[in-house]
This record gives sequence, structure tokens and C-alpha cells, in this order.
Amino acid sequence: MACAVSRWRIAGIGPGEMVVGLAALLALCTRRNQDSLSYARQSWQWFVGVSVATMLTGTFWAGSIGVWESVGFGHDALALAFCFISLTLLFPLLADADQRAFFCRQFLRAGIILAISNLVFYGGFQLYLGETTQWIGRFNGLAANPNQLALYVCPLPFYLLQRPFLLKRWETIAGFLACLSVGWLTSSDALLLAWLIGFVGLFMLAIQRRSWRVEPRQNAHMKALVSLIFSLLLSVIIAVFWTYLTDIYAIGGQGNLRFQRWQNGLVALSHSPLFGLGPGAFSGDETAFGGYEAHNLYIDWMASGGVLAGLVLIWLQRRVWLNLVACRAETLLAGFVSLLVFSSFHYVARHPVFWLYHLLFLLNPRPHVRHLRHPEPIH
Repeated sequence: MACAVSRWRIAGIGPGEMVVGLAALLALCTRRNQDSLSYARQSWQWFVGVSVATMLTGTFWAGSIGVWESVGFGHDALALAFCFISLTLLFPLLADADQRAFFCRQFLRAGIILAISNLVFYGGFQLYLGETTQWIGRFNGLAANPNQLALYVCPLPFYLLQRPFLLKRWETIAGFLACLSVGWLTSSDALLLAWLIGFVGLFMLAIQRRSWRVEPRQNAHMKALVSLIFSLLLSVIIAVFWTYLTDIYAIGGQGNLRFQRWQNGLVALSHSPLFGLGPGAFSGDETAFGGYEAHNLYIDWMASGGVLAGLVLIWLQRRVWLNLVACRAETLLAGFVSLLVFSSFHYVARHPVFWLYHLLFLLNPRPHVRHLRHPEPIH
């Protein structure tokens, strides 16, 4: 739950991994009926199985063509193995409704504590930790880098808005403001873009739902008016944000470097399109196989597991999307979209919290439909 807290590590293991691992071990002692959630369990098992199979095959192929890289393989393979095993063991705990609600409550509280702790460090100890110089003015707080901190708080505000009843009102408000503050301090362009898309989409959906509550004969005119307003508002927002991104990525040629890494990652994928090249970093600044990531979830994931792994990832995320739509959880759906936008600019598959959000969204309970019987006629 605190995977962002990874500055202090012992042999590569941080407090966040210890917490998730301990929860997984405790879940081994939990035996619950999971029949009602078989779709979620099977989705996760299929995803893990296909991903592991393709990456193992890709590793052997990378060795045969001489591009296998031992350092990157060990780092990524260990991280992915921990993610898959620990979260698979967590399923018995998350499948039970009461335990899942308890887990979500503690998860939100952990996120609030993490956000507030980072604000305390920023306000009182930034001079001792060197936060303002280590990452060129970007705040990384208790995490190893700002992007890890941004990943943790990315969907958290949406979760607090969707589930305010899990915590007290003051906890929800304080956590929401703390997450926004920490996210802003990270100066993550990907996070700001993700939040912009998520909150604007949520705002538009709220206005759209409210505007449809009129007389049926007025719906056509109202839809046209609201659609026009949405288009103008979205165009203004995109224009302003595009200007901001252009100025940012012009510094040091960051924009060209990012697109170059994406291109080199696809070049590396072309050496093994079906099964990939196994865990590791296969992109580079100038050419492929330069020992760097492409900084894009889908390109890096396919470079490791091929097109098959990419398809099964999209299939899992589609299942998450459909479940949130069936649950009518628009706020969580906006948070999930924000998470996907953020992951398009960073390789976040090694972080357990990324997959934990997927599982929580996939296991979000659907509303119960009450079957009302027709009243018997009175004779």
C-alpha cells in the first residue's frame, strides 16, 4: 500500500513491497467463497498466465539472437514476479465484500498519510533531503523519484470522491487536498495531463446528466447546446495545455527524446513481434537496445512480452472498464482513465500499486438489482 515509499531499501526491498508481501501472506490463511467473483479471478489469472508465458518465450528468443541483457532482466523479472505472486495471493482477501471494504478503507488512509507526510517533508525538511535540487526542482519526497510519487496519487483523488463514506468527512477532504498538492509539487506533466482529462471528463459527464433532465421535446436542442459548449471548452483547454507542454518539452529536447525512445522501443519489438524479448529495457536514446526504457507502458510491455502480452493487457483493462461502467462508477472510471493516460508516459508495470488499482477497479461491486414482484390484485 505504500509502494511509493521506496527511498530506504534493504537489498532492493522497500517498505511498500514489505507491506504488500505481508498482506499476501496473511491472505493465505483466508478461505472465502469466490464464485461470485470468478470473472475477476479468471481475468487476472489469464492475464498473468499469458504474460508470464510470452515473457519466458521472449527471454529464450532474446538469448538466441544475442540481445538479452542480464541487469535489466533481473530487475524487471524480480519486480514483475513480486507483483504477480503477491497480488494473486491477495485475491482471497479482496474477494470478500467486508474484507475488501476494510482493505479499501486502510488503503485510502495509507494514501492520505503518505500525501500528508510528503507535505511535511516538503515544508520542514526539504533543505536536509535536497528535494529541490535532486530532480531539477521536482519534488520526490519519500519516493525514489517524482514519477513514483505521482503514480501513487494519480487515481487516489477519484477514489476518495467515489467512496467518501468509507472515511470521515474531514479525512476525505484533507486527503483530497493533500493528494492534489503533492501531485502539483511533483511537476509531473503526465500527471497533470491525466488529471486534466479525468476531471474535465467527469465534469462534462455531470453537466450532461443534469442537462438531460428536461422535457423530452427539449432534449435535441439541449444536446446540441451542451455538445457545442463541451467542444469549445475542450478546445480551449487542449490549446492552453498544448502550449504549456510545448514550452516544457522544448527544454533540453525532451519531446524529441521521448518520441525517439518510443520509436526505438518499437524497433526492438520488431525483432520478436509475437513474444517480445523478455523482461528488460530495450529502447535507447539513439538506437534500440541502448539499455533504456521507452517510457510508455504499452511499448515497454510489448517489448517484453510481444503483441500477445499487449493484447492480453488491453483485454484486462477492457474488463476493468466494462465492470466500472456496469457499476455506474463514473468517478472511478475517470480515475482509471487518468491512470491509463499517466502510464502512456512512464513504464509503471513494475510497481505493485499500479496493478493493485486494476484489481480494486475490477472487483468494485456492482449495484444489486431488486426484483420486485407485482402486487396481487385486491378482490
